[in-house]
Amino acid sequence: MADITYGFKTLLHGQEIPSGECFWKLMSPLIYGRKDGSEIIIPVDFETDFYSVPDLLAGLVIDVDKRPAVLHDFLYRKGKINGLLISQKIADDLLLEAMIACKFSKWRRNVIYMGVRWFGSSTWNDYREQDGKEDGVLKTVCRRSSKIS
Repeated sequence: MADITYGFKTLLHGQEIPSGECFWKLMSPLIYGRKDGSEIIIPVDFETDFYSVPDLLAGLVIDVDKRPAVLHDFLYRKGKINGLLISQKIADDLLLEAMIACKFSKWRRNVIYMGVRWFGSSTWNDYREQDGKEDGVLKTVCRRSSKIS
């Protein structure tokens, strides 16, 4: 198997936002190196809720690396990489790539990936409707299992 030459170049440093809505903001940039050698830089103060999953599936994302979720939230929110428009599939494929780089088990990453492919389009479309408007954050139900690891 080939060595992984892509993945996160930084650790996740965040702080919970005291709103009671279970959102966190980055305290330092999160940098993801892509297979093509380019980087995606998620800036300080970016807000995330990590993995948004139904309560029934919350066990999938307890005690796993949260960096792939932050990357995915960023890509969904912006709909762009370095100024270039991307599709929902590209965002979802980068989530899968990041989970591979973070050594998620095959079954876990496949379940998470299929979840965003099947159910992520409404969130993707909501963000696209917001494009060009105030840079808002779609709020989701708080899951206290979302802790930084």
